[in-house]
Amino acid sequence: MGIEASPACDDPTFLRRATLDLAGRLPSPEEAVAFPNETAAGKRAALVERLAASPDAVTRCGRWLGDLCRVREESMGPDGARTMQQFLTDGLTRRRPLDETLRALLTSQGSRPRRAPRRSASPRRARAIRWNS
Repeated sequence: MGIEASPACDDPTFLRRATLDLAGRLPSPEEAVAFPNETAAGKRAALVERLAASPDAVTRCGRWLGDLCRVREESMGPDGARTMQQFLTDGLTRRRPLDETLRALLTSQGSRPRRAPRRSASPRRARAIRWNS
C-alpha cells in the first residue's frame, strides 16, 4: 500500500498505543509507571502478549465483531442485541475459530420475539422492522 512504518517510539508512547489498540482502554496509572521502568529485553513483546490475552482484548474484539455483524438494539431489541453480543464474545473467549462462530450464527434456528415498530419510526423503517420480525 506504500504506507511507511512509524518511527520507533519511547516506552510510554508504545504502552499507550498498544493498550488502546489491543485492549481498547488507556493504561492504568500503575502500568504507566511500571512499564517504562522495566529492564527486560522483550518487554514490548511481553506487553503485547499480555494485552492480547486479556479480557479487555476479548471485549474489544467482541465489539468489533458485533459491529461487523451489525448488532444493533434498533433492529434486534435490547435483549436480542445483548444475546448476540454475548454469543460473539463467548466464541472469542472459548477461542472458537471465527469461521465456526459465524457458521453457527448463520445456520442457527429459533425464533425471536416479535415487537412492534416504535412510533418514531419512519414508514420505511417500520416496514423493515416488520419484515425482520
